[in-house]
Amino acid sequence: MKTFMFALATLLPFSSVLSQALPPIFGSTPRRVLKSKVLVSFPKNTWLENLVMGDDGELYVTDYPEGKVFKVSRSGTAGVYATIKGKIAGIARYHKNEFLVVGWDDGGKPALFRIDAKGNVSLLVHIQNGMFPNGILYFSWNKYLITDSFAGCIWLYDAADNSISTWLKSQLLERSSEKSQYPAANGLKIYKDQLYISNTEKQTLVKLPLQGEKPGTPELYLDKVNIDDFTFDEARNIYAATNVYNYVIKITPEKKITIVAGLQEGVAGCTAIVSATNPSGDPVLYISTNGGMAIPSPAGVEEGKIVELSLH
Repeated sequence: MKTFMFALATLLPFSSVLSQALPPIFGSTPRRVLKSKVLVSFPKNTWLENLVMGDDGELYVTDYPEGKVFKVSRSGTAGVYATIKGKIAGIARYHKNEFLVVGWDDGGKPALFRIDAKGNVSLLVHIQNGMFPNGILYFSWNKYLITDSFAGCIWLYDAADNSISTWLKSQLLERSSEKSQYPAANGLKIYKDQLYISNTEKQTLVKLPLQGEKPGTPELYLDKVNIDDFTFDEARNIYAATNVYNYVIKITPEKKITIVAGLQEGVAGCTAIVSATNPSGDPVLYISTNGGMAIPSPAGVEEGKIVELSLH
């Protein structure tokens, strides 16, 4: 329970003083704002944490504090799809019309859950020695990678025998101090046999080559950039949600950074991001937000939202 309560503290609102103390890492970053629209809004103090596109083309979004998964249609409607007794963070597609979700059970133990095609929930396995399971990513047949934001590692889930083991542990994935309440290893994505992992607490982006199903040596890819979750486009541009900085940013392969959305576009407390096409077939980004619950903007906490940004 102590581990769970410590993890919970990272996602509770911080003081406005902390907001003023944030390093101004985007102070001189150029802007090229994308066209945006709010797809759906939720009541204030709704912490939308992660999202994934389902096999049916709809969005499935986790609500961290409430343990809910919302099904969000791209026409702008939303409803509760499943409820987990506990707190949840990352979500990934599993078998057809099924999902895997990581978080904590109602006793505060880190765990991995399955949601079946009818929205029924089952606990698959507890994560022994887990602390803060966060991002989850399909890796290879029946295998998934899970970041642990406090343990400083990546877990490997093998569905064949329903087991979890340590896949990678590195100082590059750890917090700078065990007293820090910011999550370290967070979002993770694979692009052309390279795995990228954001370390939010250290404000870095780490990458490592994949050697089959084994990790190569991790190295620093980008420094002094606050990233929660991120995605790639076909040209290897990275689009990243910065959470407490209230920006969505674009990072080119040459590591040039541009702000593509901010408070006016509705991305206060942006937590996760996926690239997709909209019903018209145009390329877009879908962003989940918590409305700035961790560090509110001067206007205060906003509604949790799903925002669509146009790349067309």
